[in-house]
Amino acid sequence: MLNLNEANLLEIRIPRIYKEAIKASEASKWEDAMNRELKVMYERNVWELVKPPKDAKISGNRWVYTLKRNEQNEIVTYKARLVAQGFNQIKGESSDEDFSPVVNFLIIRFFAVFICLLKWLNVQIDINNAYLYANLDEVIYMSQPEGFVVEADKVCRLK
Repeated sequence: MLNLNEANLLEIRIPRIYKEAIKASEASKWEDAMNRELKVMYERNVWELVKPPKDAKISGNRWVYTLKRNEQNEIVTYKARLVAQGFNQIKGESSDEDFSPVVNFLIIRFFAVFICLLKWLNVQIDINNAYLYANLDEVIYMSQPEGFVVEADKVCRLK
C-alpha cells in the first residue's frame, strides 16, 4: 500500500525538456520556476540581447528541472535552471577553461578538522544563484531560452 508521499513521488514526473514541462499537469508551476530563474538573470544583468557577428559560435542552452522537498518528502519548490551548453566550446578558441571550478572535498575536510582542533566557531552560508555573480573574461554568445525568445534575430551575449 502506498502512502501519500510515495504516491506523490509516482505522480510528479520531472520534465527532461522544455516541451515536457509546458505540457505537464504541473505546467504552471514549471513556468513559474522558469520565470523566477529568468527574473534573477535579468536583475543580475547576466546577458544582453545583440545581433551576433557572422563568425560567432553560438552555444545552445536548456532548462534543467528539479523538485525541492522538505524532511517529510513534500514538494516545497519547483525549480528550473537555465544552463548553457558549453560542450561545443573549443578550448583556447572559444574558451580558456573547460571546467567549473569547485573546491576539492579533501580541502573541506581539512578545514573542518582544523576548525575543530582550534575550537573555532564554524559558520557557513549558501549564496543563491552564486554562479550568476561571476564575470566572464571572454565573449560568449548563447541562443535565447526556448519559450522566452524576445527578438528572433538576436542572441544573448553573456557578461
